[in-house]
Amino acid sequence: ANHNADAVRINFLDIGQGDSSLIDFTNGEQMLVDCSVDSRVLSALGRVMKFYDNEIDYLVVSHPDLDHYGGCEDVLRRFDVKHVITNGFDKDYDSAWRSFKQAIVDEGAEWKVIDRNLILDIGYSRIEFLYPDHSLAEDPTVPDSGKAAQSNYTSIVFELNYKNKKVLFVGDAGEE
Repeated sequence: ANHNADAVRINFLDIGQGDSSLIDFTNGEQMLVDCSVDSRVLSALGRVMKFYDNEIDYLVVSHPDLDHYGGCEDVLRRFDVKHVITNGFDKDYDSAWRSFKQAIVDEGAEWKVIDRNLILDIGYSRIEFLYPDHSLAEDPTVPDSGKAAQSNYTSIVFELNYKNKKVLFVGDAGEE
């Protein structure tokens, strides 16, 4: 964990394919949003985290596409991760996804699935999860019909609100 800061810092990690962002909250907690495609996320985190910082409080996986969670297993091995947040869309036919899920269990992290609007207050920030606003596991349109066949459309969408500044994180969600 980072030490108390007077502002929220968002690091957009430039690691090529897929996204990854690290949010540093004022209370010292940190949230990693997606982990890109492979272990390259670790060296990117090394550039923005103190070398002795071995904790990540929240790991958010926006949706189960490899370019967003591929590096997460490495993150779970390297860091003490306290909470993992996923969207409830399970790609259990995919061995990489099954392996990542097992790594969450092995980590002993608290695992939260977003299936309704949820608010987390962290330091002086508010995180509001806007989507999924229902259980994707019980949604018959996931994953077989129409656009939902692409897991992009199941992406977690959340808004970070700090001192009346708002940042929207959308994963790979489409415009609608």
